[in-house]
Amino acid sequence: MVYQTAVKDLTFILSEMANYLNEDIVIVTSFLEMIVSLVSHKALLKVTSDSYGTASTNFFTDKAQKNEQLLTFATQAICGLISKVIAGSGAYPSTEILQKVFAIFLDLASKKVREKFATLLQETLVKGNMNTKVLALIKDLNKVKRGVADIDLDFDTVLSAVQGICALEKTEVTALDNVYLIYNIVFLVQSNEYSVRDYAQHAFE
Repeated sequence: MVYQTAVKDLTFILSEMANYLNEDIVIVTSFLEMIVSLVSHKALLKVTSDSYGTASTNFFTDKAQKNEQLLTFATQAICGLISKVIAGSGAYPSTEILQKVFAIFLDLASKKVREKFATLLQETLVKGNMNTKVLALIKDLNKVKRGVADIDLDFDTVLSAVQGICALEKTEVTALDNVYLIYNIVFLVQSNEYSVRDYAQHAFE
């Protein structure tokens, strides 16, 4: 419990400080690496209000909602730092850092945070030369259906995105593009919706 609290506190502090950094590439990159490392902890990523219903008086729901707020804040900081790296160097962060950023989708349980993060990444990375089609597909793979609780995926959009992945030609994507897509498909393989799970498994073939 103390360890988890320390991780959350550090994540918040560094994410807040990230808003005030200039475009010094060394400092910005160091902050980016630290925040990504902290956010990648499963203890932080696995807690979600999706699993607890909507009763605000429920202790677990309150805890999960605070956790989602922290993850939203931290993922905004990550995208902000990536933008500063691009602005300061004219290039993306290293491939190693970007892989760790996209690997967050492997364990990020909150569908609401996933959607916001995917949208921000698309808006941030489209400024460079990353595959715009892949970014759009990743965004659609995490689309949430608007409703009372916003906790269900928009299955029509998600299925269409999976079909789009299956239709990609080998010449349209790089090995890294495939890795970024797989990080998101792995989450869909665990879906309770049979059609989504079935299509996601087919996408691996």
